[in-house]
Amino acid sequence: MTFFALNQKERSSLEQVVRNTADARSLRRTQALLWLDEGESATEVADWLCVSRSVIYKWVSQFQERSELDTWARISDGARSGRPRTAHGIIDPLIDEMIDLDPSRSGLPFDGVDGSIVGAVFGGVSSDNGLCSECSFSH
Repeated sequence: MTFFALNQKERSSLEQVVRNTADARSLRRTQALLWLDEGESATEVADWLCVSRSVIYKWVSQFQERSELDTWARISDGARSGRPRTAHGIIDPLIDEMIDLDPSRSGLPFDGVDGSIVGAVFGGVSSDNGLCSECSFSH
């Protein structure tokens, strides 16, 4: 990238982001854009932020392509492709429902926890004395 320049409004908005954001990713992108605007090379900026030059170019392209959006949207992560989270909002209520239940009523094939079950789960635990056979500590 041979030339990157911010207008005064963009620069002012990015400086405000630096002063006020708690989001590390946005801060890094903002710093990169400001340094490039000051004339630093993409190689130097990439080295300072421990990213590749191609990442710097991507951030600049993203910022320029989103010119119709507000500053925060221009520097934020874009939408990601891929499979959406399937358990969002489902797991916590199930845990809340089950956490206070008596384990013997859980439908599991044992009445309680004994050494053989702990041994099967953690390995190396003797069912007769509850001590780990490898380290001699009680678990």
